[in-house]
Formats: sequence, C-alpha cells, structure tokens
Amino acid sequence: MLLEQSLLRQWLPVENRRPRRLQDAFVIALQDSAGGVAVAIEPLTAESFAVDSECYGPFRARDDALKALNGKAREAGLCLRVLGLESGEGSCIAHQLGRCRGACVGREPRGLHAARTKLALASLRLKRWPFAGAIAVREPAPDGHGSVLHVLDRWRHVGTAADEGELQDLLRTRRPTDASIDLDSYRVIGRCLERAGPRDLVMLSSAATHA
Repeated sequence: MLLEQSLLRQWLPVENRRPRRLQDAFVIALQDSAGGVAVAIEPLTAESFAVDSECYGPFRARDDALKALNGKAREAGLCLRVLGLESGEGSCIAHQLGRCRGACVGREPRGLHAARTKLALASLRLKRWPFAGAIAVREPAPDGHGSVLHVLDRWRHVGTAADEGELQDLLRTRRPTDASIDLDSYRVIGRCLERAGPRDLVMLSSAATHA
C-alpha cells in the first residue's frame, strides 16, 4: 500500500487523485490560554505529532476541519463564540436557542468549557508515535521467499530492507526527515500497526536512525 502511494505521487496517473502531502492537510489545534483554550485550524506539520501538542484530525481541507469542529461543538453544546467560530457581542446564537451552556456570558466557567472541548474532540486526536524510536515491520517478500523489513519512524516510511546488510545501510545513510509524510501513508501505517503482531515488529535503535 505504501508502494502504491509512492507510485501515485511519482507518476500522477490521470485516473487517480494525487495523494496529498502532509503540509497540504489540516488539523484542529488547541492551545491553553487565560480564556480557556484557543482554537485554530492549522496546516499539519511534523510538530503536530509532538507529545505536548493538542491536535485533532487530520483533514484534507480547511473546510473539512471547520465542519468537524462545528459538528462536535453542536453535539456537545459548546459555545461557538468562545471557540472563535462566531463573532459578535453578548450571548451567542446557540445560547439564545438553549444549545450553549453560557460560556459566552460567564454562566459556564471557561476552564470547564475547555475541558469539555477536549473531551468532545478526543476521538479525533492525532495518534502519537507509540515507540521510542524507529521500528521495522516484517512482511513476506514479494517473491514469496523470506521476508523484508519496512523501516518506519514517526509515521514516515524511511525505506525497505531485504536483509541485515541493507537494513544497516539504510539506518546509516537515511534520516527520518529524508522521507516525506503524507496523509494516506499516515493512515496506512496506523492501520498496519493496529494489526501487526509482536513477532512482526522489530525495535531499532533510535540513535542508529539519526547517526
């Protein structure tokens, strides 16, 4: 599946939509502030996966992120004005209709509203890289003889090795940042790790990948 995505980006066949690269996708980003949380729609970058980041998505377009944020806000009774999705003074429209708990007029503490915002978006939170460094996923070789190792690091496909020598060359000469991250590969790798058994995973020295 990763090979397919790579070939689509390389050859751009007219019958297929071009996979978007990571910087073309967007996330809902939250940042704690004195008024609760500040909400922004931002391009998806490698920093979006940082341990201390509060990012949700990813989405293929800014409008998709806004629609998701609006939907979650309405489901949870959040204040669109506090979230920055509605402008104006006084109470928001949802509060006038009984669908907002009043964070816009001080009836709901901003801290509580911030906590409910994070809870409402929890199912969309970006997956954290669950390993200390790079790993390899073992897969049967295409010719049916033996296996190959796909080296992955922070949702990037660094490369594929057919034997120990190729693996060491790959770790010695390539850096994780040399490999691009795209939205489709992020999802492919996520699904792969959910299905992979312990015997299919090989932990690699994080130092080796940065040497």
